[in-house]
Amino acid sequence: MAKNEPRTRHLGRGTSEAGAALRPLILPVYVPTALQFSGNAAILPILPLIAIRMGFSISGAAALGLIAGILSVVGTVPAGKLMARVGERRAILATGVLLIVLNLGLGAVVGDALAGTPSAWHRWVLIGALVVQGACMIVWNLGRQAYLGTHLPPRVRARGMTSFGGAVRIGEILGPLLSSAVLWVGHAPWVFYLYSVLVAVAVWCVWARMLEGDASPGGKVSDARPATVGPEGGEAKPAGVEKPREPETVTGALGRQLTFRDMLRVALGVLPLAAARTNRPIIVPLMAVAMGLTEKDVTLIFGIAAAIEILLFYPAGVIMDRWGRAAAIVPCMSILGLGFALAAPFALGGAGLSAGGTGFAVLLIAQIVAGIGNGLGSGIMMTLGIDLSNTSTRTRDLARWNTLMGAGRLSAPLLVSIVTLALPVGWAALLTSGLLWGGAAWLHRVLPEYAPVKLP
Repeated sequence: MAKNEPRTRHLGRGTSEAGAALRPLILPVYVPTALQFSGNAAILPILPLIAIRMGFSISGAAALGLIAGILSVVGTVPAGKLMARVGERRAILATGVLLIVLNLGLGAVVGDALAGTPSAWHRWVLIGALVVQGACMIVWNLGRQAYLGTHLPPRVRARGMTSFGGAVRIGEILGPLLSSAVLWVGHAPWVFYLYSVLVAVAVWCVWARMLEGDASPGGKVSDARPATVGPEGGEAKPAGVEKPREPETVTGALGRQLTFRDMLRVALGVLPLAAARTNRPIIVPLMAVAMGLTEKDVTLIFGIAAAIEILLFYPAGVIMDRWGRAAAIVPCMSILGLGFALAAPFALGGAGLSAGGTGFAVLLIAQIVAGIGNGLGSGIMMTLGIDLSNTSTRTRDLARWNTLMGAGRLSAPLLVSIVTLALPVGWAALLTSGLLWGGAAWLHRVLPEYAPVKLP
Protein backbone atom coordinates (compact mmCIF):
# COMPACT_ATOMS: atom_id res chain seq x y z
CA MET A 1 0.00 0.00 0.00
CA ALA A 2 2.89 2.26 0.80
CA LYS A 3 4.22 1.75 -2.70
CA ASN A 4 1.03 3.21 -4.13
CA GLU A 5 1.03 6.35 -2.01
CA PRO A 6 3.40 8.41 -4.17
CA ARG A 7 1.38 7.49 -7.24
CA THR A 8 -1.84 8.50 -5.49
CA ARG A 9 -0.40 11.79 -4.41
CA HIS A 10 0.87 12.34 -7.94
CA LEU A 11 -2.55 11.69 -9.48
CA GLY A 12 -4.19 13.95 -6.93
CA ARG A 13 -1.77 16.73 -7.72
CA GLY A 14 -2.45 16.39 -11.46
CA THR A 15 -6.21 16.44 -10.94
CA SER A 16 -6.14 19.49 -8.68
CA GLU A 17 -3.76 21.31 -11.02
CA ALA A 18 -6.03 20.61 -14.00
CA GLY A 19 -9.08 21.83 -12.10
CA ALA A 20 -7.33 24.99 -10.92
CA ALA A 21 -6.19 25.75 -14.48
CA LEU A 22 -9.45 24.95 -16.31
CA ARG A 23 -12.08 26.41 -13.97
CA PRO A 24 -11.17 30.07 -14.66
CA LEU A 25 -11.47 29.36 -18.39
CA ILE A 26 -15.06 28.06 -18.30
CA LEU A 27 -16.82 31.41 -18.67
CA PRO A 28 -14.35 33.32 -20.86
CA VAL A 29 -13.60 30.44 -23.28
CA TYR A 30 -15.61 27.21 -23.00
CA VAL A 31 -19.12 28.60 -22.52
CA PRO A 32 -18.78 31.18 -25.36
CA THR A 33 -17.39 28.43 -27.60
CA ALA A 34 -20.39 26.16 -26.98
CA LEU A 35 -22.81 29.07 -27.48
CA GLN A 36 -21.24 30.30 -30.71
CA PHE A 37 -20.98 26.85 -32.25
CA SER A 38 -24.57 26.14 -31.21
CA GLY A 39 -25.67 29.17 -33.20
CA ASN A 40 -23.54 28.25 -36.18
CA ALA A 41 -24.73 24.62 -36.13
CA ALA A 42 -28.33 25.81 -35.91
CA ILE A 43 -27.96 27.61 -39.24
CA LEU A 44 -25.87 25.14 -41.24
CA PRO A 45 -28.48 22.36 -41.75
CA ILE A 46 -31.13 24.74 -43.09
CA LEU A 47 -28.83 27.09 -45.03
CA PRO A 48 -28.96 25.09 -48.31
CA LEU A 49 -32.76 24.91 -48.08
CA ILE A 50 -33.02 28.65 -47.46
CA ALA A 51 -30.63 29.33 -50.35
CA ILE A 52 -32.73 27.26 -52.76
CA ARG A 53 -35.89 29.09 -51.68
CA MET A 54 -34.03 32.37 -52.32
CA GLY A 55 -33.35 31.35 -55.93
CA PHE A 56 -29.98 29.59 -55.79
CA SER A 57 -29.53 26.46 -57.88
CA ILE A 58 -28.73 23.22 -56.09
CA SER A 59 -25.07 23.47 -57.08
CA GLY A 60 -25.03 27.13 -56.07
CA ALA A 61 -26.50 26.32 -52.67
CA ALA A 62 -23.89 23.60 -52.19
CA ALA A 63 -21.12 26.03 -53.20
CA LEU A 64 -22.03 28.30 -50.28
CA GLY A 65 -20.42 25.69 -48.06
CA LEU A 66 -17.06 26.40 -49.71
CA ILE A 67 -16.95 29.95 -48.35
CA ALA A 68 -15.79 28.93 -44.88
CA GLY A 69 -13.18 26.55 -46.30
CA ILE A 70 -11.71 29.13 -48.66
CA LEU A 71 -11.61 31.76 -45.91
CA SER A 72 -9.81 29.36 -43.57
CA VAL A 73 -7.00 29.15 -46.13
CA VAL A 74 -6.72 32.78 -47.24
CA GLY A 75 -8.00 34.62 -44.16
CA THR A 76 -6.32 33.03 -41.16
CA VAL A 77 -2.91 34.70 -41.52
CA PRO A 78 -4.39 38.23 -41.93
CA ALA A 79 -6.61 37.54 -38.91
CA GLY A 80 -3.52 36.53 -36.94
CA LYS A 81 -1.78 39.78 -37.87
CA LEU A 82 -4.85 41.74 -36.75
CA MET A 83 -4.94 40.03 -33.38
CA ALA A 84 -1.21 40.50 -32.88
CA ARG A 85 -1.88 44.24 -33.06
CA VAL A 86 -5.13 44.65 -31.13
CA GLY A 87 -5.09 41.60 -28.83
CA GLU A 88 -7.32 38.52 -28.65
CA ARG A 89 -9.93 40.00 -26.33
CA ARG A 90 -10.57 43.15 -28.34
CA ALA A 91 -10.68 41.24 -31.62
CA ILE A 92 -13.15 38.70 -30.23
CA LEU A 93 -15.41 41.40 -28.75
CA ALA A 94 -15.42 43.48 -31.95
CA THR A 95 -16.20 40.54 -34.24
CA GLY A 96 -18.75 39.25 -31.72
CA VAL A 97 -20.71 42.50 -31.89
CA LEU A 98 -20.43 42.34 -35.68
CA LEU A 99 -21.88 38.81 -35.64
CA ILE A 100 -24.85 39.97 -33.56
CA VAL A 101 -25.68 42.87 -35.88
CA LEU A 102 -24.98 40.78 -38.99
CA ASN A 103 -27.39 37.98 -38.08
CA LEU A 104 -30.12 40.39 -36.99
CA GLY A 105 -29.87 42.02 -40.41
CA LEU A 106 -29.58 38.69 -42.20
CA GLY A 107 -32.73 37.44 -40.50
CA ALA A 108 -34.60 40.49 -41.78
CA VAL A 109 -33.23 40.11 -45.34
CA VAL A 110 -33.99 36.38 -45.49
CA GLY A 111 -37.46 36.98 -44.08
CA ASP A 112 -38.14 39.63 -46.73
CA ALA A 113 -36.90 37.31 -49.51
CA LEU A 114 -38.97 34.33 -48.39
CA ALA A 115 -42.08 36.42 -47.83
CA GLY A 116 -41.99 37.94 -51.31
CA THR A 117 -40.07 37.45 -54.53
CA PRO A 118 -36.34 36.79 -53.95
CA SER A 119 -34.05 38.99 -56.04
CA ALA A 120 -30.37 39.01 -56.91
CA TRP A 121 -29.90 41.64 -54.20
CA HIS A 122 -31.12 39.20 -51.54
CA ARG A 123 -28.74 36.53 -52.81
CA TRP A 124 -25.72 38.83 -52.87
CA VAL A 125 -26.50 39.98 -49.34
CA LEU A 126 -26.57 36.35 -48.19
CA ILE A 127 -23.21 35.64 -49.86
CA GLY A 128 -21.63 38.77 -48.40
CA ALA A 129 -22.99 37.99 -44.95
CA LEU A 130 -21.57 34.47 -45.06
CA VAL A 131 -18.15 35.86 -46.02
CA VAL A 132 -18.17 38.30 -43.09
CA GLN A 133 -19.50 35.62 -40.76
CA GLY A 134 -16.74 33.23 -41.83
CA ALA A 135 -14.10 35.89 -41.18
CA CYS A 136 -15.53 36.51 -37.71
CA MET A 137 -15.44 32.78 -36.97
CA ILE A 138 -11.74 32.70 -37.87
CA VAL A 139 -11.03 35.53 -35.42
CA TRP A 140 -13.01 33.84 -32.65
CA ASN A 141 -11.38 30.44 -33.11
CA LEU A 142 -7.84 31.76 -33.50
CA GLY A 143 -8.26 34.22 -30.64
CA ARG A 144 -9.48 31.60 -28.19
CA GLN A 145 -6.78 29.16 -29.27
CA ALA A 146 -4.07 31.79 -28.71
CA TYR A 147 -5.63 32.77 -25.37
CA LEU A 148 -5.60 29.16 -24.20
CA GLY A 149 -2.01 28.77 -25.37
CA THR A 150 -1.05 31.69 -23.15
CA HIS A 151 -3.01 30.71 -20.05
CA LEU A 152 -2.79 26.90 -19.92
CA PRO A 153 0.15 25.44 -17.97
CA PRO A 154 2.08 22.91 -20.09
CA ARG A 155 1.14 19.98 -17.83
CA VAL A 156 -2.58 20.42 -18.54
CA ARG A 157 -2.41 21.97 -22.01
CA ALA A 158 -3.93 18.99 -23.83
CA ARG A 159 -6.78 18.69 -21.32
CA GLY A 160 -7.51 22.38 -21.81
CA MET A 161 -7.53 22.04 -25.59
CA THR A 162 -9.61 18.85 -25.64
CA SER A 163 -12.11 20.58 -23.36
CA PHE A 164 -12.22 23.34 -25.97
CA GLY A 165 -12.87 20.70 -28.63
CA GLY A 166 -15.54 19.17 -26.39
CA ALA A 167 -17.28 22.54 -26.10
CA VAL A 168 -17.26 22.78 -29.91
CA ARG A 169 -18.77 19.30 -30.20
CA ILE A 170 -21.47 20.05 -27.62
CA GLY A 171 -22.39 23.18 -29.56
CA GLU A 172 -22.56 21.23 -32.82
CA ILE A 173 -25.03 18.81 -31.24
CA LEU A 174 -27.14 21.40 -29.40
CA GLY A 175 -27.40 23.72 -32.43
CA PRO A 176 -29.63 21.53 -34.64
CA LEU A 177 -31.83 20.73 -31.64
CA LEU A 178 -32.32 24.44 -30.91
CA SER A 179 -32.95 25.09 -34.59
CA SER A 180 -35.64 22.40 -34.66
CA ALA A 181 -37.32 23.95 -31.63
CA VAL A 182 -37.30 27.42 -33.22
CA LEU A 183 -38.66 26.11 -36.53
CA TRP A 184 -41.39 24.24 -34.65
CA VAL A 185 -42.80 27.51 -33.26
CA GLY A 186 -41.57 30.02 -35.85
CA HIS A 187 -40.04 30.52 -39.28
CA ALA A 188 -36.64 30.00 -40.91
CA PRO A 189 -35.41 33.62 -40.42
CA TRP A 190 -35.88 33.18 -36.65
CA VAL A 191 -32.85 30.86 -36.61
CA PHE A 192 -30.62 33.84 -37.46
CA TYR A 193 -32.13 35.74 -34.52
CA LEU A 194 -31.37 32.71 -32.35
CA TYR A 195 -27.73 32.93 -33.47
CA SER A 196 -27.65 36.61 -32.50
CA VAL A 197 -28.98 35.87 -29.02
CA LEU A 198 -26.49 33.06 -28.42
CA VAL A 199 -23.56 35.19 -29.61
CA ALA A 200 -24.75 38.09 -27.43
CA VAL A 201 -24.50 35.88 -24.34
CA ALA A 202 -21.10 34.64 -25.52
CA VAL A 203 -19.85 38.21 -26.01
CA TRP A 204 -20.99 39.11 -22.50
CA CYS A 205 -19.02 36.17 -21.08
CA VAL A 206 -15.90 37.29 -22.94
CA TRP A 207 -16.35 40.92 -21.91
CA ALA A 208 -16.92 40.03 -18.26
CA ARG A 209 -14.32 37.31 -17.75
CA MET A 210 -11.63 37.25 -20.46
CA LEU A 211 -8.46 39.01 -19.39
CA GLU A 212 -6.36 41.37 -21.44
CA GLY A 213 -2.94 40.42 -22.76
CA ASP A 214 -0.83 37.97 -20.78
CA ALA A 215 -2.47 38.25 -17.37
CA SER A 216 -3.38 34.82 -16.05
CA PRO A 217 -6.79 33.93 -14.59
CA GLY A 218 -5.23 33.70 -11.16
CA GLY A 219 -3.79 37.18 -11.35
CA LYS A 220 -0.21 35.99 -11.83
CA VAL A 221 1.95 35.69 -14.87
CA SER A 222 1.04 32.38 -16.46
CA ASP A 223 3.64 29.63 -16.42
CA ALA A 224 2.33 28.36 -19.73
CA ARG A 225 4.38 30.71 -21.83
CA PRO A 226 8.09 30.42 -21.07
CA ALA A 227 8.45 26.70 -20.40
CA THR A 228 10.46 24.00 -22.08
CA VAL A 229 10.47 20.25 -21.75
CA GLY A 230 13.65 18.23 -21.87
CA PRO A 231 14.32 15.40 -24.29
CA GLU A 232 13.53 12.69 -21.78
CA GLY A 233 10.27 14.23 -20.69
CA GLY A 234 11.77 15.66 -17.54
CA GLU A 235 10.14 18.30 -15.44
CA ALA A 236 9.06 21.51 -17.08
CA LYS A 237 11.43 24.29 -16.08
CA PRO A 238 10.02 27.81 -16.06
CA ALA A 239 12.42 29.74 -18.22
CA GLY A 240 11.47 32.87 -16.34
CA VAL A 241 13.73 31.78 -13.48
CA GLU A 242 16.87 32.32 -15.56
CA LYS A 243 15.72 33.98 -18.78
CA PRO A 244 12.40 35.77 -18.23
CA ARG A 245 12.04 36.76 -21.89
CA GLU A 246 13.30 33.59 -23.54
CA PRO A 247 10.92 33.08 -26.52
CA GLU A 248 10.74 29.30 -26.23
CA THR A 249 7.79 27.01 -26.72
CA VAL A 250 7.11 23.63 -25.15
CA THR A 251 9.02 21.18 -27.33
CA GLY A 252 10.29 17.64 -27.17
CA ALA A 253 13.85 16.72 -27.94
CA LEU A 254 14.71 20.02 -29.60
CA GLY A 255 14.24 22.48 -26.75
CA ARG A 256 14.61 25.36 -29.25
CA GLN A 257 12.52 27.72 -31.30
CA LEU A 258 10.69 25.92 -34.05
CA THR A 259 10.67 26.97 -37.68
CA PHE A 260 7.99 26.80 -40.35
CA ARG A 261 9.82 23.79 -41.79
CA ASP A 262 9.33 21.99 -38.47
CA MET A 263 5.64 22.81 -38.63
CA LEU A 264 5.39 21.43 -42.17
CA ARG A 265 6.99 18.12 -41.10
CA VAL A 266 4.31 17.56 -38.47
CA ALA A 267 1.52 18.90 -40.68
CA LEU A 268 2.38 16.30 -43.31
CA GLY A 269 1.18 13.61 -40.90
CA VAL A 270 -1.78 15.55 -39.47
CA LEU A 271 -3.33 16.64 -42.79
CA PRO A 272 -4.86 13.17 -43.44
CA LEU A 273 -6.74 13.54 -40.14
CA ALA A 274 -8.07 16.97 -41.13
CA ALA A 275 -9.14 15.57 -44.51
CA ALA A 276 -10.76 12.47 -42.98
CA ARG A 277 -12.80 14.52 -40.52
CA THR A 278 -14.07 16.66 -43.38
CA ASN A 279 -14.83 13.67 -45.62
CA ARG A 280 -16.53 11.56 -42.97
CA PRO A 281 -19.93 13.34 -43.25
CA ILE A 282 -19.62 12.98 -47.03
CA ILE A 283 -18.35 9.41 -47.42
CA VAL A 284 -20.47 7.75 -44.73
CA PRO A 285 -23.87 8.93 -46.09
CA LEU A 286 -22.78 7.92 -49.61
CA MET A 287 -21.84 4.46 -48.33
CA ALA A 288 -25.19 4.31 -46.57
CA VAL A 289 -26.95 4.97 -49.88
CA ALA A 290 -24.91 2.17 -51.49
CA MET A 291 -26.09 -0.14 -48.70
CA GLY A 292 -29.73 0.85 -49.10
CA LEU A 293 -30.05 2.73 -45.80
CA THR A 294 -32.34 5.72 -45.15
CA GLU A 295 -31.73 9.23 -43.83
CA LYS A 296 -33.09 8.19 -40.43
CA ASP A 297 -30.58 5.34 -40.27
CA VAL A 298 -27.69 7.71 -41.03
CA THR A 299 -28.70 10.32 -38.46
CA LEU A 300 -29.09 7.65 -35.77
CA ILE A 301 -25.67 6.20 -36.56
CA PHE A 302 -24.01 9.62 -36.46
CA GLY A 303 -25.79 10.44 -33.19
CA ILE A 304 -24.47 7.30 -31.49
CA ALA A 305 -20.94 7.95 -32.77
CA ALA A 306 -21.10 11.59 -31.62
CA ALA A 307 -22.11 10.54 -28.11
CA ILE A 308 -19.04 8.29 -27.91
CA GLU A 309 -16.78 11.12 -29.08
CA ILE A 310 -18.11 13.48 -26.40
CA LEU A 311 -17.43 10.90 -23.68
CA LEU A 312 -13.81 10.59 -24.82
CA PHE A 313 -12.74 14.24 -25.18
CA TYR A 314 -11.44 14.66 -21.60
CA PRO A 315 -9.76 11.23 -21.34
CA ALA A 316 -8.01 12.08 -24.62
CA GLY A 317 -6.54 15.16 -22.98
CA VAL A 318 -5.35 13.12 -20.00
CA ILE A 319 -3.60 10.69 -22.37
CA MET A 320 -1.87 13.54 -24.21
CA ASP A 321 -0.78 15.29 -21.02
CA ARG A 322 0.50 12.16 -19.29
CA TRP A 323 1.92 10.07 -22.16
CA GLY A 324 2.50 12.55 -24.96
CA ARG A 325 0.71 13.70 -28.10
CA ALA A 326 1.76 10.67 -30.15
CA ALA A 327 0.08 8.39 -27.59
CA ALA A 328 -3.26 9.92 -28.64
CA ILE A 329 -2.98 10.87 -32.31
CA VAL A 330 -1.37 7.63 -33.53
CA PRO A 331 -4.16 5.41 -32.08
CA CYS A 332 -6.70 8.05 -33.16
CA MET A 333 -5.69 7.92 -36.81
CA SER A 334 -5.17 4.16 -36.81
CA ILE A 335 -8.60 3.38 -35.31
CA LEU A 336 -10.37 6.04 -37.41
CA GLY A 337 -8.80 4.50 -40.50
CA LEU A 338 -10.11 1.10 -39.40
CA GLY A 339 -13.60 2.61 -39.09
CA PHE A 340 -13.48 3.76 -42.72
CA ALA A 341 -12.10 0.41 -43.90
CA LEU A 342 -14.65 -1.80 -42.09
CA ALA A 343 -17.65 -0.60 -44.09
CA ALA A 344 -15.86 -0.01 -47.40
CA PRO A 345 -16.17 -3.59 -48.77
CA PHE A 346 -19.95 -3.37 -48.40
CA ALA A 347 -20.09 -0.14 -50.46
CA LEU A 348 -18.02 -1.25 -53.45
CA GLY A 349 -21.02 -1.99 -55.62
CA GLY A 350 -20.68 -5.08 -57.80
CA ALA A 351 -17.09 -5.61 -56.67
CA GLY A 352 -17.94 -5.58 -52.99
CA LEU A 353 -19.72 -7.69 -50.40
CA SER A 354 -23.48 -7.76 -50.17
CA ALA A 355 -24.73 -5.91 -47.11
CA GLY A 356 -28.18 -7.41 -47.37
CA GLY A 357 -30.20 -6.72 -44.22
CA THR A 358 -27.04 -6.21 -42.19
CA GLY A 359 -26.14 -2.85 -43.73
CA PHE A 360 -27.26 -0.89 -40.69
CA ALA A 361 -25.29 -3.09 -38.28
CA VAL A 362 -22.18 -2.95 -40.48
CA LEU A 363 -22.20 0.84 -40.77
CA LEU A 364 -23.08 1.27 -37.08
CA ILE A 365 -20.15 -0.90 -35.95
CA ALA A 366 -17.82 0.89 -38.37
CA GLN A 367 -18.90 4.31 -37.08
CA ILE A 368 -18.63 3.28 -33.44
CA VAL A 369 -15.03 2.29 -34.18
CA ALA A 370 -14.51 5.58 -36.04
CA GLY A 371 -16.08 7.49 -33.15
CA ILE A 372 -13.68 5.90 -30.67
CA GLY A 373 -10.75 6.80 -32.89
CA ASN A 374 -11.92 10.34 -33.54
CA GLY A 375 -12.71 10.83 -29.86
CA LEU A 376 -9.16 9.86 -28.88
CA GLY A 377 -7.96 12.73 -31.06
CA SER A 378 -10.28 15.37 -29.62
CA GLY A 379 -8.51 18.73 -29.70
CA ILE A 380 -5.26 17.22 -30.97
CA MET A 381 -4.86 19.58 -33.95
CA MET A 382 -5.36 22.65 -31.76
CA THR A 383 -3.00 21.25 -29.12
CA LEU A 384 -0.30 20.59 -31.70
CA GLY A 385 -0.80 24.10 -33.06
CA ILE A 386 0.16 25.50 -29.67
CA ASP A 387 3.01 23.01 -29.21
CA LEU A 388 4.48 24.12 -32.54
CA SER A 389 4.08 27.85 -31.93
CA ASN A 390 6.83 29.92 -30.35
CA THR A 391 5.79 32.14 -27.48
CA SER A 392 7.06 35.36 -29.02
CA THR A 393 5.15 34.74 -32.29
CA ARG A 394 2.31 32.51 -31.07
CA THR A 395 -0.57 34.17 -32.90
CA ARG A 396 1.33 34.24 -36.18
CA ASP A 397 2.41 30.62 -35.84
CA LEU A 398 -1.11 29.49 -34.93
CA ALA A 399 -2.43 31.31 -38.00
CA ARG A 400 0.05 29.44 -40.19
CA TRP A 401 -0.87 26.10 -38.61
CA ASN A 402 -4.60 26.72 -39.01
CA THR A 403 -4.04 27.72 -42.64
CA LEU A 404 -2.33 24.38 -43.31
CA MET A 405 -5.19 22.50 -41.64
CA GLY A 406 -7.70 24.57 -43.61
CA ALA A 407 -6.00 23.57 -46.85
CA GLY A 408 -6.42 19.92 -45.89
CA ARG A 409 -10.11 20.41 -45.14
CA LEU A 410 -10.70 22.33 -48.35
CA SER A 411 -9.03 19.75 -50.59
CA ALA A 412 -10.69 16.74 -48.94
CA PRO A 413 -14.08 16.87 -50.75
CA LEU A 414 -12.24 17.33 -54.04
CA LEU A 415 -10.44 14.05 -53.39
CA VAL A 416 -13.77 12.25 -52.88
CA SER A 417 -15.20 13.80 -56.04
CA ILE A 418 -12.24 12.65 -58.15
CA VAL A 419 -12.37 9.08 -56.83
CA THR A 420 -16.14 8.72 -57.18
CA LEU A 421 -16.08 9.93 -60.78
CA ALA A 422 -14.69 6.54 -61.81
CA LEU A 423 -15.02 4.24 -58.79
CA PRO A 424 -17.59 3.31 -56.10
CA VAL A 425 -17.51 5.37 -52.91
CA GLY A 426 -16.03 2.43 -51.01
CA TRP A 427 -12.71 3.13 -52.74
CA ALA A 428 -12.76 6.69 -51.37
CA ALA A 429 -13.18 5.20 -47.89
CA LEU A 430 -10.27 2.82 -48.45
CA LEU A 431 -8.08 5.65 -49.77
CA THR A 432 -8.94 7.69 -46.65
CA SER A 433 -7.95 4.71 -44.48
CA GLY A 434 -4.62 4.38 -46.26
CA LEU A 435 -3.86 8.08 -45.82
CA LEU A 436 -4.73 7.90 -42.12
CA TRP A 437 -2.51 4.89 -41.54
CA GLY A 438 0.33 6.50 -43.46
CA GLY A 439 -0.03 9.69 -41.42
CA ALA A 440 -0.08 7.70 -38.18
CA ALA A 441 3.17 5.93 -39.12
CA TRP A 442 4.83 9.24 -40.02
CA LEU A 443 3.75 10.92 -36.77
CA HIS A 444 4.89 7.94 -34.70
CA ARG A 445 8.33 8.62 -36.12
CA VAL A 446 8.59 12.43 -36.08
CA LEU A 447 6.13 13.76 -33.50
CA PRO A 448 8.18 13.00 -30.35
CA GLU A 449 10.79 15.44 -31.68
CA TYR A 450 8.39 18.36 -31.58
CA ALA A 451 5.69 17.74 -28.97
CA PRO A 452 5.99 16.79 -25.30
CA VAL A 453 6.69 13.10 -24.85
CA LYS A 454 5.70 13.06 -21.21
CA LEU A 455 4.94 15.67 -18.60
CA PRO A 456 5.11 14.82 -14.88
